[in-house]
Amino acid sequence: MKSHFITITILFLFCLRPYNSQGISFKNDSTKKKIGLVVKADLLLPAIGIYYKQVEYAFTAEKFFGKHSSFQFTYLDGWQNTRRNFSSGGRFTHYWREIIFIPEYKFFLSKKKLHSGYYVGAFAWFDYLHSNTIHSLPWEYSANDTRKTRIGGGIVNGFQFYLFNHLTFDIIAGAGYLQTVKIKVVEENFTIVGSSPETYFFPRLAVNLGYKF
Repeated sequence: MKSHFITITILFLFCLRPYNSQGISFKNDSTKKKIGLVVKADLLLPAIGIYYKQVEYAFTAEKFFGKHSSFQFTYLDGWQNTRRNFSSGGRFTHYWREIIFIPEYKFFLSKKKLHSGYYVGAFAWFDYLHSNTIHSLPWEYSANDTRKTRIGGGIVNGFQFYLFNHLTFDIIAGAGYLQTVKIKVVEENFTIVGSSPETYFFPRLAVNLGYKF
């Protein structure tokens, strides 16, 4: 399965190789052929109590795929804390944290400005997920602590543009595939350690506002 995913990704990137685009002027391009460090924040997830710190480093892939393409590496650190108290005297607490590393390739279809406009791309995905849940009632108690390491990848498309040379706005929509390669589950005094055949597809959606240094 992993070899199939790698093959599909390589073919996808090869198909995105652009034709000769000489003669196009980029005199007003603020990126100056390099993008650099961008700190971003998702504008949608805080509405449901999920928060991510996101740092992205991107650079032009002109030598490989032409001046309208870029490679980027994204680091995300997300968390969520939920606490509920019941009138019966019980309590529910849930802690969730996820660390994600995403190497990604993007090809921009717009010829007016480097690294702006509509783009398509492919990405790899590596993450570590830690979830802890405690359900405490006067007549019942349960606890679960789960740690997972997952790998995967997928394809993405979106629209990105610059505001005032340093602010970036990025809308992302895509889909990916994840596989759990290591899992540890602790339920009260019972522990399970090992790998899991857990695999699934997931949507990748985001509306990001960022600052380019």
